[in-house]
Amino acid sequence: MKVARFDAEYDFDFLLFGISSHLKDYRFAWFINQAFDFDLAREDDLILLHEKRPDIKGEFLLYKFEIEQDKLNVFLVSNQCEGMWLIPERKEFNFFLKFEGVYNHLNQEEIITKLKSVKHVLLVNKIDPLSLKSKNNLILE
Repeated sequence: MKVARFDAEYDFDFLLFGISSHLKDYRFAWFINQAFDFDLAREDDLILLHEKRPDIKGEFLLYKFEIEQDKLNVFLVSNQCEGMWLIPERKEFNFFLKFEGVYNHLNQEEIITKLKSVKHVLLVNKIDPLSLKSKNNLILE
């Protein structure tokens, strides 16, 4: 029997920021909303299966805000749930903030400055998605 294999090519053209904070997700989303004048709203959890044990699944918290006139989607996603990591090579971050779509007009330094001004943010770094081994986990839609 012949087996067909399908390898999908994904577009990793998005801005990604890793954020460390001890806040609960809903409080952190509220602070992000205040700092950026967003309206991040809770979405269905991002569900991933464990690589080595497919019977174990991780449910990562996900928030989304869509700016239709700018053709921009903003996602806030947790990095850890029940012993699993969304991006295991970046365990120092509790959250990732992803800007997807037309983001060329965004000032990246201003985003970092605003994120650092959020109460209880400990660390913020811009991340190159192509440098991540587990970058496919960031395909959110």
